[in-house]
Amino acid sequence: TINVDSRFVEAQIQIPIGDISEDMRAYLMLFQDLLLGTDVVLPAGVIYDDNKEPLKSEKRIPYADFDSRLSDLVTSHFACVGQDSKKFSCSWLDDLFVVGFLTPYANYPLALRWVVQGLLFADFTTDRILTSSQNLLTSIAELKRKVDDVLFTVETNFTDTSPEGKPLSNRRHMSFLEQEGVLKGIIDKTKAGKADEVVAKLREIQNTLLRATGGFMALSLPSSEEPNTYIDTLACEWNMCFERYTQPAIATDTPVIKRHPFPIKYGSRFPTLTKPLLVHVPVQSLQASMSLFSIKLDLPYRPTGKRSFDDELKDLASIDFFALQMLVELLGRIDGPLYNAVRGNGYAYGAFIYTSQWSEKLVLGIHRASDIAKAVLAINQVITDIQDNWESCISDMDVSLALSIVQYENTLEQSTTKKMLEQSISNSING
Repeated sequence: TINVDSRFVEAQIQIPIGDISEDMRAYLMLFQDLLLGTDVVLPAGVIYDDNKEPLKSEKRIPYADFDSRLSDLVTSHFACVGQDSKKFSCSWLDDLFVVGFLTPYANYPLALRWVVQGLLFADFTTDRILTSSQNLLTSIAELKRKVDDVLFTVETNFTDTSPEGKPLSNRRHMSFLEQEGVLKGIIDKTKAGKADEVVAKLREIQNTLLRATGGFMALSLPSSEEPNTYIDTLACEWNMCFERYTQPAIATDTPVIKRHPFPIKYGSRFPTLTKPLLVHVPVQSLQASMSLFSIKLDLPYRPTGKRSFDDELKDLASIDFFALQMLVELLGRIDGPLYNAVRGNGYAYGAFIYTSQWSEKLVLGIHRASDIAKAVLAINQVITDIQDNWESCISDMDVSLALSIVQYENTLEQSTTKKMLEQSISNSING
């Protein structure tokens, strides 16, 4: 729980999904698109909206009515795999399914009721399955026209690997490389009158989530509010709904998800390579090129903050972490060494460099290049020159600018309740 100077509540229900079966993972994209976006059927015994008395009989809430009422109560809401996820991609932590919303604190009890009921009593109708699948398929066609998205997807496909005998990560299953075929199959089944097979998969995901253990709630509250009141509201609402959750029992061979408490283990997925892996992705419609270089990084984590800053800096890993932050900003900023080497010489529109904590990699990229070979050689020369003669390449002004960027980005991470929650979750998982 985080207390902040705000009149809004940010609540997230986080459920472990790292152990779900492989055949269910392919349907996660459709599931997250439909959850909170389909009809809801409330059973007798639960309370509808702000009524005082429980329902005496089943009540169906059409998708449009559910969406309209939820929009009245919340500023924003989402249901997705991982944090900051988009269609066909997970930014980080794809071992969790997250249902969240932002609402004025006075609306919290009612908003929570609608979100919990949407999670437990979603009814995956044929019309919504077909509409959602077709919309997602259209999004893939649009995505294929964006070279950046295509290349990052392909790069993830090669750098996000799984141990032998283990299923592919949820992140891999949700990429458009797999989802295009999955969605076409879902559309074909639905049109052929076999929507029940699709519904069964979605129900299985829903059932497995609701039986999971090890989940948690992330909560950002106005500083004047008492956290336990909000937590108790969730517990009461969840218990009332779960007691009336009447979906058919899951087959005995479907595993119950059991995860250990924090810190959740998160192993590197970057492959061990004996030599560089080169991948060429031809795109007929392009007039310019893009290139990505991914390198395994063994310094992805910042200090935990459990000790004083001076004590942290006594550890080499902590020193290296901050040094790496500075180096990335030195090299990658606009008008920095990489930018000037490729943009100034007309080889490419620009260059960038960043680190990925959860993928444990450093990525260097060149985009919209008219001469990709010369751009690569120019960047190689810059890095060699800096390594051989730092003083002549990097001025005090460069260091000062990079430090300002790092300070700004660290401040930005605390600028919203959502970012604060993400930092808290990240720190907890890292131990």
